[in-house]
Amino acid sequence: MDVDPAKHGGVQWIAGQNVWAWYDGNEDLLVDQQPRTEVHRERTEDEARTRLFRCVANRMMPDLTRFAHPFGTPYAWYKEYLDNYFAVETEIASAHRSLLPEKRGVVWENGGTRVLFAYSDGVFDLGRATSVERFEAGKAVPVKATASLPVTACTVYRIRGN
Repeated sequence: MDVDPAKHGGVQWIAGQNVWAWYDGNEDLLVDQQPRTEVHRERTEDEARTRLFRCVANRMMPDLTRFAHPFGTPYAWYKEYLDNYFAVETEIASAHRSLLPEKRGVVWENGGTRVLFAYSDGVFDLGRATSVERFEAGKAVPVKATASLPVTACTVYRIRGN
């Protein structure tokens, strides 16, 4: 690992922070970081999907190395994660971030717009939302919902109105 600060910033060369287990349950530490990473060959594809979604949800774009694709090159689902992220990137750039209770996901709030990155299946309280969209391959798809929204793991939603 290169520890030259002129080449890499902060977290990449702090001892202990180069192990995925260090971030599990500590997603706040991922915000705006870009560590070099790879998916260990003993990880399942579901584990890789979950971890990489949590990265994207926290504005952390991992620099996937050439060894990062044990399940196919490249992961089609990772490209979709990035497409969905870039579809909402400007809305979350200066937004306030909140980790949901029980670590069910992350909500970025900017004025009357909330962007939800759901870590797990469940139900999200909409409050007085006026519209909801789910992102698929970077495209917004309207969702019918009233007071609560059934959410699917590893999915991005945009909620307008409070």
